Amino acid sequence: MRGPSHRQGGIPIEAEGDEIILTKGVYRNPVLRSMASQINYAAGGRKFEAGGPVNPLRDSGGSRVPTSGAAAAPMFDLSPIINKLDDLVDSNNRMIHRIKVVNNLQETQEGLNTLNSLQAEADV
Repeated sequence: MRGPSHRQGGIPIEAEGDEIILTKGVYRNPVLRSMASQINYAAGGRKFEAGGPVNPLRDSGGSRVPTSGAAAAPMFDLSPIINKLDDLVDSNNRMIHRIKVVNNLQETQEGLNTLNSLQAEADV
């Protein structure tokens, strides 16, 4: 979906129970978007379109995952995808812990002085 952010009011949608909505981060990352599309297709959904509306009348080709019987299981192994996602999360967490914020007091004071000056000029 394309449209305004949550802060700007978002996009009103209609979804049914048990459906999942992914973050814009998944949409913006071609690798994650492709993985999500493959998972959706494997579970009987449609492959994600490159953009634009999805035609609900188009045949999706039926379910690719058995849904009946005690032995129902995916037709392919998702563990490599899950392992890769775990690795990405771990890597991201390590990067977050290395972030250091440096605040230069002189630059902060100069910025405050500029704001005060602008405010004084606006009050004239």
